[in-house]
Amino acid sequence: NAVRVFYMISGFLISYVLTATPSYRNPITFWENRCLRLFPIYYVVALLTLAAFYFNPAFWQIFDRAPAFIKTMLVTVNVTLLGQDWILFAAVKGDALTLTNSLSDTDLPLDKLLLVPQAWTLGLELTFYAIAPFIVHRPKVLLILFAGSTVARAVALYFGFGVEDPWSYRFFPFELAFFIAGVFSHRWLLGRASRLALNYPNFGIDFWVVSFCVAVCAFYFVWPMSAPVNMTLLFGIMFFALPFLFQYQARARYDKWIGDLSYPLYIGHLLVLLTIAYLVKKYQFIEPLSWTRTAISVIAALVFAAVLKELVADRVEKLRRTIKASGKFHAMNRATLKAQP
Repeated sequence: NAVRVFYMISGFLISYVLTATPSYRNPITFWENRCLRLFPIYYVVALLTLAAFYFNPAFWQIFDRAPAFIKTMLVTVNVTLLGQDWILFAAVKGDALTLTNSLSDTDLPLDKLLLVPQAWTLGLELTFYAIAPFIVHRPKVLLILFAGSTVARAVALYFGFGVEDPWSYRFFPFELAFFIAGVFSHRWLLGRASRLALNYPNFGIDFWVVSFCVAVCAFYFVWPMSAPVNMTLLFGIMFFALPFLFQYQARARYDKWIGDLSYPLYIGHLLVLLTIAYLVKKYQFIEPLSWTRTAISVIAALVFAAVLKELVADRVEKLRRTIKASGKFHAMNRATLKAQP
């Protein structure tokens, strides 16, 4: 469910930037900026992971067993990010590539051959980025896609399909409804939330909504209702809360720094955790299962993320701003030319 909430947040933010950034009327400018946000840090972590496999030959042992065409496919998805989510639906049976209804139903664990395993979510993100500029401003198209995604999932569940991983939350056509729910939250509710905050400035509604959402997330797993009811309530709460959460973080000085750190932390944390696990097992300098190891892991992941932010993300950000400004300049020129007789 946390992954699906992430999809909703992504839909909200992408709808916002496409609406608020004039240069993004050119989809190429939008795609360039999104790629510069995702790929540089991903490549750094992927290359470091590849270097780390020198100490863990299991990766190469699995890779060597793959047929040549599957090796080519794996290299392609690891380099481009495109299709990392689809790899999870593939199974190897002998020398043939087939679809699978379960991650474990395969002769070769393809998911173990992704350099940054959690980056499969970026495959879904890139798919949404590809279509977002063409659908965000079209309410009818959004409604049709939302209905189609929801009905497709309902039909699959009715026939007992789509329950097991990876179909449960990784199949883009089923998950598209959550992205679009985030878009609707932005387009329908952000303006209303802004007016409500302005009309009652002393009430601190954004703060109370944030506090409520923190409590919801903290106690979600002890809610007494059934799982479907819990999920429906969670997504409904997030749908109405997203505009207030957005307004609150927009005013918080520390939030941008935390937000900029979140992506490096997400991409880099698993490499750090696996590295520490390897060192602990090899040198046994602390207990494998202890609060000390947990503390070291958390601190190391945060430090690594901060280094990635400082050395990679912050430097790339300058290029992103240049491209965004350039796109805005070209958009203004086109508008001027159209206005001329």
